[in-house]
Amino acid sequence: MSQIKEGFANQKLHKNPSYEQVINLAKNSNHHESRFIVHDNKLSMAGDAEHFIHSDLLPTTSKYSHLRGFVTGNWDKKNEKYYVRLRNPNGEELFKHPIIDEFKKHGVKTYFNSEGGTVNELYSLVYHKQLNPKLFVAEKLKPEVRDALLNIAHTWQEKIELPDECITDIIFTGSNCNYNYSRFSDCDVHIVYDEKVLPDDPVWLEKYLRLNKTLWSMSHKVKVKGYPVELYAQKSDEKLVASGVYSLLRDDWIIFPIHGNYKFSNDLALKKKVEEIKKTLDIMIEKRVKEKDFKIMKDKLKNMRLAALASGDEFSIDNLVFKALRNSGILDRVNSYLNTEKDKELTLI
Repeated sequence: MSQIKEGFANQKLHKNPSYEQVINLAKNSNHHESRFIVHDNKLSMAGDAEHFIHSDLLPTTSKYSHLRGFVTGNWDKKNEKYYVRLRNPNGEELFKHPIIDEFKKHGVKTYFNSEGGTVNELYSLVYHKQLNPKLFVAEKLKPEVRDALLNIAHTWQEKIELPDECITDIIFTGSNCNYNYSRFSDCDVHIVYDEKVLPDDPVWLEKYLRLNKTLWSMSHKVKVKGYPVELYAQKSDEKLVASGVYSLLRDDWIIFPIHGNYKFSNDLALKKKVEEIKKTLDIMIEKRVKEKDFKIMKDKLKNMRLAALASGDEFSIDNLVFKALRNSGILDRVNSYLNTEKDKELTLI
């Protein structure tokens, strides 16, 4: 316990902290995260993510049945939000607890909106009976939505100086063009181009377009009917794995989505796989593992999704796992953690 006393002396840890202290620790931390311990249904210790490592600070015998939690930011300074998560000694997520209720009174949101534990509740994997009524009416894209998406696409096209003569179509696709839309969905708009019309080196061109897509996403936060618009440049001969594709130029369906009988909430195998990967990534962040170790895990996830998309099954378990992980926010936490660690590595004090 000497480490704990030393931590208090250095003011890196707070004994019997207030909820405001835990929240402010997260806001002022390099990682936008603070951690805390619950004992006898009360906050008993807290510190920022940089100095508070549970396994180094607490005894691990069964005599101590501490709950452990953290408050984490969403990494978006323009729309700053903080969330609370709580786990039991076995590392299992708790969704109902008086501590969570107290944090909510102080303006901190729960990490998940649900009160239960089904896959669709936790990660917004849902399947609707109709197309998104905010975007469609009678299976036709609303005129104002189509006009807005085309305007955004043409603005980006002009920005990257992609000539009209190479454009073969501008399409709308993704979950918002299907029955599996959720609050996490984007409006995916693809500018389809014929690379043969362009004189540039195709490899260089693809890198240029990908870079400009990223720069646009970082500098513009455009939404249509509350959904962020994601822009892509797609080669005309590129295979697109999607069961719903709408031509914005022709104002008609290219692929009309067929309604299936999907029940994500009952898929226990899906839930187990998501929880296992998410728990692994959470532990890796907690233990401050190196970038090379994260790369192995990220490559595994990337290959898992690529294989799922190559199969042509948009609703394969591997693709659904990736979407659930993305919706949970854990992939954003990983990227933010790695960026912060790289900044520290490059900084000279």
